[in-house]
Amino acid sequence: MAPQYKEAQTQCADTADNSTSCSISDAASSNTPTNTNTNTHHHEHTQSQSLYIIRHGDRYDYQHPEWKEETSPNYNPNIRKGDPSLSTLGFQQARQVGRYLDAIMTKENIAAEDITLLSSPFLRTIQTANELLSQMQMTQTRMRTNANTNTNTSTKNMHTCTCTSASEYVEIHLESSIWELDLWDQKWHQSLPNDMSERMHYFPRVNARSCCRHRHTSTSTSTSSSSSLPSSFIPSLPETPETFLDRCDRAIRCISDNYPYCPDSHFADGDDNNSGSECESDSDSESKCDSESNSIGGKHRVIILVTHAACCIGLSAKAAGLQLQDINAASPCSIYRLNRNMNMNMNMNMNMNKNIIDDVCKEEDGDSSNGGVSNGNNDMRWTLDHYSKVNGMNGYTGHMDMKVNAELGKTYPWNNFGDRSIDNGWTGPPRGGKGRE
Repeated sequence: MAPQYKEAQTQCADTADNSTSCSISDAASSNTPTNTNTNTHHHEHTQSQSLYIIRHGDRYDYQHPEWKEETSPNYNPNIRKGDPSLSTLGFQQARQVGRYLDAIMTKENIAAEDITLLSSPFLRTIQTANELLSQMQMTQTRMRTNANTNTNTSTKNMHTCTCTSASEYVEIHLESSIWELDLWDQKWHQSLPNDMSERMHYFPRVNARSCCRHRHTSTSTSTSSSSSLPSSFIPSLPETPETFLDRCDRAIRCISDNYPYCPDSHFADGDDNNSGSECESDSDSESKCDSESNSIGGKHRVIILVTHAACCIGLSAKAAGLQLQDINAASPCSIYRLNRNMNMNMNMNMNMNKNIIDDVCKEEDGDSSNGGVSNGNNDMRWTLDHYSKVNGMNGYTGHMDMKVNAELGKTYPWNNFGDRSIDNGWTGPPRGGKGRE
């Protein structure tokens, strides 16, 4: 982990009685609110885990199509046509979703340590993730109070560490399994840089270990070692809408397995061994539960996926065991919030569930037959609001400044997996649903 995001700072002063008096200061900036939640009353014994699937903001090339038109006088033949930036509006939308998430995390007593953020390696998704994190100032790390007893003097020294905002603490982990749908003969994916460390240089929040080669491959599965390839897997290209949906099914299973919610305990010896699985998990990474993290509360209580419109639809449908017509169209920075209630005997059943999911992750692309992540234990199924629910979290856009978006937005809601000659390929909810605009 990058030290600027993971190291809490301690400000202490020795007192006359040799105890250590510590104060809490703002870690991110002078206007960052201080978290008042300590580990003595923060941790609730909830077994609920939340998954936020978020589309990137408005694209620059939709606002400025001349950017990639070869007939344009300012056209640059070296541009990466398939990897555009966000537009000015897109950056604004990303900040709006960040402020909304910050308020939700604060309201639900979520600490920065509980949040795992995965992003597609495309520029527009990384920019969206980076902007939304920049707004998460109220969400703080927990205050840790460590009691150290001096055996010679029987003096107890209390060390209270500074809280850090999620903006400074949470990193962006690149995840290729949720990258863009390929319907353009791999041309968009060919725009990705060969060396993903380029992303880290421009976006310091990007986790260094996730900057391994995330380029597409012509083989069915990457054979890179888990220590050098943190992504769950590298999708095969080219792909059809059908194989893409199979990819979404496999991706959500692997992500659900690699980032389990472990509120109080850790894996038993041997449970963290993912050898032989095609979910490329790093046993030395933070993708599993460990005793050190869980001594202060839940790990991976919140997973945030920043991805593309097609993945928002496909991942949400596969996670909840639904059909495409059950998922509202994905608008720029729309939110799909899914939840799963983990069995209270989760730690007893985790090894069994993990083995089942590992079997799925070992399948070749397209071999998945189960429509959701349910593996026989209903407590492992993600749930999603019905598309007709007012202010539901099935493509939620209530956090957006819709007036501004309506005036400037060029990235439209999308759920169009079908035949483009019929209603432009619409596969979303029926006309009574809120998803079609």
